[in-house]
Order: sequence, then structure tokens, then C-alpha cells
Amino acid sequence: MKEGDHNIKYFHSQKEQIIHEEIEGCRCNSVDPVLLKEAVVELFQKLLSAEQRQEDHFSQHIIGLISLEDNEALTSLPTKAELNEVVFSLRSNSVAGSDGFNGTFYKFQLASSSLQEGG
Repeated sequence: MKEGDHNIKYFHSQKEQIIHEEIEGCRCNSVDPVLLKEAVVELFQKLLSAEQRQEDHFSQHIIGLISLEDNEALTSLPTKAELNEVVFSLRSNSVAGSDGFNGTFYKFQLASSSLQEGG
């Protein structure tokens, strides 16, 4: 087992233990639907807020290396110009990918859609 796997396993076991302790501590012996509903809502509000605090505890140790501007650039969709540049840089006679298509197919599709759009 890799080191990261141990860390993930430990994190999830701690999270599960916290949830089980919260559920065990919530004993509603009432059969009244209104009281039962209130108890369940209270339990889950407590669990969700506790989970948020737990995440905050871990996130304080994570160093922010990416600025908001860089994050927006990394997560934004490519522009049409960027897409054209990438597709037309593909070799036409390249080996087909796992989808069964090679560079010629993608170039043809992009050129066809540009013609249909009038661009």
C-alpha cells in the first residue's frame, strides 16, 4: 500500500468515527413524526457543520500556490482560437487514439463546423 493510501484511509476512518459518534449520541425515542424530524434535522446540521470545521482544520495546512487569476485561467474553457491551434497542429496521419479517430478526422470536423457557422 502506498503512503498516500494510508493517509486517505486514516482520514476517512477518522471522519467515519466522528459521524458514528454523532449518530450514537443522537437518541430520539419519540415516535412523534414532528419530534423525529426535528431530531434528524438537528443531527445532520450538526454533522455538516462539524464536517466543515474539520475541513477548515485541514485546509489551514495547505499552502496556496495558485492565484485566483491563475485558477480562473486553468479552469476556463479554451477559446475557439486555442482549439483551432491545437487541432490543426495534430498530424493528419497520426495513429488513431482510443476513440478510433486520428488528426484528419478532427481537422475535418472543425473545418466543417466553421463552414456551417460561416467562419
